[in-house]
Amino acid sequence: FLGIEVLTKQGDILVFGAYDIPSDMLDASELINIVKNQGGVTIAAHPYRTNNRGIGDNISCLKDLTAVEVLNGNTDITNNKKALNSAVDYEKVMIGASDAHIASQVGVYATKFDYQITKISDLVYAIKNNLATPMLYSEKDKKYLNWR
Repeated sequence: FLGIEVLTKQGDILVFGAYDIPSDMLDASELINIVKNQGGVTIAAHPYRTNNRGIGDNISCLKDLTAVEVLNGNTDITNNKKALNSAVDYEKVMIGASDAHIASQVGVYATKFDYQITKISDLVYAIKNNLATPMLYSEKDKKYLNWR
C-alpha cells in the first residue's frame, strides 16, 4: 500500500488514502485537514520518540487526528507507553508498527486488523472504524500478544 510519513512543524504524521499532499512543511493540523478532506487517515508516528520528530503532547489539540502509533519498534517502551496513554486520553485509534531498519525488527510490533485488508480503502476503513489492535510479538511465547 502507498503511504507517506510527512514531517510537519510539530512532528511526523503517517498518511494513508490521500495523494495530493503539499511539499511545503505544514502545521500538523493543516496536513490533517487536507488528508481528512481527501478521505484519508492520519496517524501520529512515534509521537514520543526523543529525536524531535514526534508530535508528543500536541496530540491533545489535534482533534481530527485519526490514530496514534502506540507501539513503535524504534521507540523505547517508556515512550511507547506515553503514546498509549495519549491515545486512550484523547480517544484515538491505536496501531503498532515495527519501523524496521534491519530484518530482525520486521514484525516485532504490528497491527492486527479485525477487517480483511486487500486494498488501501480497506485499510482506511479499518483505521477509521477502530478495527485495529496494536500487537507485540513475544519471542518467549512464539505468538503475538495484544498490547492494549
